[in-house]
Amino acid sequence: MTNPNIPTRKLVTEAIHWQVKFEAGDVDAVGQLAFTHWLSQSPEHALVWEQLKQANRHFSSISHLNSQKALHSLSRAEQRLHQKRRTLKTLAALSGFGTTLWLTRDISGVAQTGRYLYGKTMVDIRTTAGEQKRLVLDDNSQLILNTQSALDVNFNSQPALILHYGELSIANSGGAQVRAGAHLFTPTSGSEFTLYREDSHCVLQVITGQVQCIFSNKKEHQVNAGQKIQLQGIQMLQTALTPFHLSWRQGLLTAERTALGDFLRQLTRYRAGYLGYADEVAHLTFSGSFPIANTDAIINNLCQILPIRQHRVSQYWVRLMPA
Repeated sequence: MTNPNIPTRKLVTEAIHWQVKFEAGDVDAVGQLAFTHWLSQSPEHALVWEQLKQANRHFSSISHLNSQKALHSLSRAEQRLHQKRRTLKTLAALSGFGTTLWLTRDISGVAQTGRYLYGKTMVDIRTTAGEQKRLVLDDNSQLILNTQSALDVNFNSQPALILHYGELSIANSGGAQVRAGAHLFTPTSGSEFTLYREDSHCVLQVITGQVQCIFSNKKEHQVNAGQKIQLQGIQMLQTALTPFHLSWRQGLLTAERTALGDFLRQLTRYRAGYLGYADEVAHLTFSGSFPIANTDAIINNLCQILPIRQHRVSQYWVRLMPA
């Protein structure tokens, strides 16, 4: 039986075909209209366009993209998600628990309905591009889940939180453990911290309190208020906290003498579609704070303060070029 959650090879190939044509400059006005028509044909077309960008998050030139690798990465991610859902349903049926409804409160105290739980406690909280969720968890800690993130919540076991990818902020922590990959983080009660995970790369920033870390190699390390650690596998780098990296919690994306290339790699997390740049403009530096809610306005502002222009095919495909 065909899994409806996995895009067809034909649809993925079409999306890769369009990206290659755009990067090669082989799309005239007629071609741009054809692409817009293709993208708007169905929600599945827009979805696979976004998924393809996520499967190749770090590429800056479409000419470097291997179509088979992108297809394999995309299919593997979707297969894992499908397998997890199927396993959870099976466990629920075997245990006799069935599905129960998980309720949380947002910061204002209003009850909200979360995803259905399988068994007693398993739940996925997910955010899409540009979306942030604010919740009060069972231990009364305040959670902000940033854009394009996925978090499992289970207060009947340890760790209580599992960050699969993306970024979270915890304030007034109840001391619940958080796992990110093979690393385990245990905050002291009342701590405030952020945690970011992308594959084997993790960044922990402790604002108040302390967080005790157990790394994948079983080594332990304590991170205190005002400190930041970056993990790449078992390699650790500790530095001082960088406050402007915390501005996303206030709905802002902040640059402080930041290279354009680095800033755009952050901005693309908040935006559906492809956002790229020419190598010639990657080194340009600037400072400023920009509201996350309108990424088009951010791009327009960048074109005013830097010697760059945008090559825009549609709202889903933008590339910044030298002016």
